[in-house]
Order: sequence, then structure tokens, then C-alpha cells
Amino acid sequence: MRVRVAFCDDEQSARLHYGALLDAVAERHSLEIVKRVYETGAQLLFDMADGHFMPDIVLLDIIMPTADGIEVACELRAKGYTGAIVFVTTTDRFVFDAFDVGAFNYVVKAAEDGETRFERVFLAAVDAMERRRRKYVLLNGISEHRNVAIDSIHYFESNKHVCSVHYGPGTTFEFISTLTRVENYLMPHGFARIHRSYLVNCEDVERYTFRSCMLRDGTELPVVRQHYPSFKETMELLASVRAGRG
Repeated sequence: MRVRVAFCDDEQSARLHYGALLDAVAERHSLEIVKRVYETGAQLLFDMADGHFMPDIVLLDIIMPTADGIEVACELRAKGYTGAIVFVTTTDRFVFDAFDVGAFNYVVKAAEDGETRFERVFLAAVDAMERRRRKYVLLNGISEHRNVAIDSIHYFESNKHVCSVHYGPGTTFEFISTLTRVENYLMPHGFARIHRSYLVNCEDVERYTFRSCMLRDGTELPVVRQHYPSFKETMELLASVRAGRG
């Protein structure tokens, strides 16, 4: 499962420490974490307002220069952000303020069980996120049927009437269908045709040109002239929706 995480803390040591913790949690629990780290709340708010990054979970320090974590959370909620906000900070004296802004939970860095609690709270936030957003598509293979979470799909590849879905951390599954049928079903979920043989999840596109697109895992796929206008329109619509949510 792919989880987008923003971590905001003004201390470099904390950014490095919790970045490593997130990597360890991802490996232990087979999560694909796309994370961005911010030194200030202003940087985080700018990225989200511009539609550059829309995290499922925001991890926020509270005691920071200029705008503190509570103020950043207030701004996020005021702009309509509905994802999980978890405060990760040095003191418990802001706990009631945190829940006033709809925090999912609160972790004290220096607590004796700080790291294990961080993992428990983070996984609970992931579980809540998954229940809220998860939708599946049933794919019929030759000898197996597989229910695949739509948000975990990177792209589809077609070879005549056999399609391959590439999803999760390096998983591929072949099933019987036309790419047009898959496209018609998944178009409302942010998928776009980029080539007669490829259908891509636009949420997974890191950057693109009129000739190719690069996915977040480094996969490069071809884009052809015929499909570029509709692909570009979908990408721009997605950016607009992200900005509206931010």
C-alpha cells in the first residue's frame, strides 16, 4: 500500500531520526511510503496549496519558529484538509490544543516508549486512511482472480487481450481484458491513457512531457501525441483538485 507522508520539524536531527523510523516501519509492514520532509510549516503549506504534494498523513512538530505546529494544523483544517494530523513533539502541554484542531493523535518524543508509540500511532493512522479511501478492482486472470486496491496501482500494460497490472512494491499480475475496458472503468479514478499499450495512474506521475512520463518509483513510460492532450488535461485537473483540498 502506498502512503503519502509529510513530516515537518525545524530540527535536522529530528527530521533524520523520524525519516529513518518511517523507513523501518515501511519495511516491517510492507508499506510503500512516499515522504517529504519540511523544515517549516510555511514550506509545507506552500507545497499543499500549490498541489505539489497532498499527504495522507501529516506529522507535525509543535514548537517551531514563526508558525508553530498548532497554527499550521489550524491553517490546514481551514483550507479543508481532511487527512490525519499527528503531532510529534517534545512536550505534552499542548495535547488539548492539538485535539481542538482535530489531531489524530499525539506523540511525545522523549517519552520512554516514544519510538514504539510512534509506530503504533502511525500504523493506526494508516489503517484509518485505508478504510476511508480504499477501493478495489477485481481482475480475472487465467487461473486466479485478484482484488487489487486501486490506489496501489502504478500502471497497466497491454499485449493484445492480455493486460498486466503493475502495483504495490514491484508486483505484477496478468489478466484477461482489453485496455479500453480497463480505461473506461478507471478513468473516474484518475487514470489516463498515454499510449495504445499503457494506462497510467496519474497520482503516481512525478513529471511528464509530450513524449514520456516518469513515475515516482523511477519507471519511465512512453506518451504518444494522440493521447497527450487528454493525459495533460487529467494531470492539470488532478493538480487543481489537490490545490482545492489544500
